[in-house]
Amino acid sequence: MSFNSEEVSAIILSLRVGIFCIIISFIPGVITAFILARKNFIGKIFLENLINIPLVLPPVTIGFILLSIFSRESYLGYYINQIFGTDISLNIFGLVLASSIMGFPLLVRAIKNSFESINPQLELRGLTLGLNSLEVFFRITLPLSKNGIISGLLLSFARSIGEFGATITFVGNIQGKTQTIPMLIYSYSQNPDSEISINKMVTISIIISFLSLLCSDLLVKSKK
Repeated sequence: MSFNSEEVSAIILSLRVGIFCIIISFIPGVITAFILARKNFIGKIFLENLINIPLVLPPVTIGFILLSIFSRESYLGYYINQIFGTDISLNIFGLVLASSIMGFPLLVRAIKNSFESINPQLELRGLTLGLNSLEVFFRITLPLSKNGIISGLLLSFARSIGEFGATITFVGNIQGKTQTIPMLIYSYSQNPDSEISINKMVTISIIISFLSLLCSDLLVKSKK
């Protein structure tokens, strides 16, 4: 199976976006999951539903919201452009932002479930042995949640590289800049003579997604 330069560029960009997404989502995801799993506070249900809303909203809606906030015509987008000299709605930064939002709920859910599966007595025992709350978290809670965290990162990665609706609305479909695998498949679909190229990119997309889901599922089952 051979690929032309456009296809190679789309594959590499998709993988970069997925990697950047899990890097920037990791710490916020762990903190958010821990708060939802361990803390009770007013507005907890609202926060949890706000985090999960990308799962039920049409992705195009998320893209339009981001475009309204970060486009050059908006106040925030204008100042970002003035300070950094770039419009994030036209490059990889916009891709990563939109994809991270779409993948974040899956990351938080997996890590939250992992935290909730830990026996509280293990953490309590650490406290009785003289560890403070932060030490208990890093020496007991986090290691015991390792598989769940990795599983969440893999799910977020798979969701990020497969994102289409929010990204095409927010950053467009610019070859070499914002054209990921789903966007290239969409471009090929407009040409009736591109069946072979479509099949190649669909195959790559399925392989990446399947391997991510398989690894995530194996990690979750290995905890049981």
